[in-house]
Amino acid sequence: GRNRDWARATLEALSKRSPFALKLTQAFLLRAASFDLRTTLIHDDRLARCCLRHPDFGEGVRALLIDKDGRPMWQPSRLSEVSDAMIEAAFAALPGRDLDLSPRAALQAQT
Repeated sequence: GRNRDWARATLEALSKRSPFALKLTQAFLLRAASFDLRTTLIHDDRLARCCLRHPDFGEGVRALLIDKDGRPMWQPSRLSEVSDAMIEAAFAALPGRDLDLSPRAALQAQT
C-alpha cells in the first residue's frame, strides 16, 4: 500500500546518507526534546561546526555537486561503525568557541 511505498522510499533515501550524520541527527532529536532554547541553539552551533569539519561534508559535496557520481565514500561507511564516542565528541563543549548566550534569568535581570 501507500505506507509501504513511503517506507521503502524513505529507507532507500536514508541508505544513501552519511551514517555519521544520520546517527548524529538521531542523537540530537532525542536530546533536544529536553533542551530549552538556549541549550538548543548552543548545540545547533556545535553540531554545525562538527559537521563542517567532518570529512563526510566535503565528500557529499564532491559526490553530488563536483564529480556528480552519486557515490560518496562515507567515513565511516556503516551505521554500526559510528561509535558512541564519535557522537559524544560532537556534543562536547568547544572551549572558548561555544556560543556566548546568557541564560534566560540573566537576560531578564537586565531589563
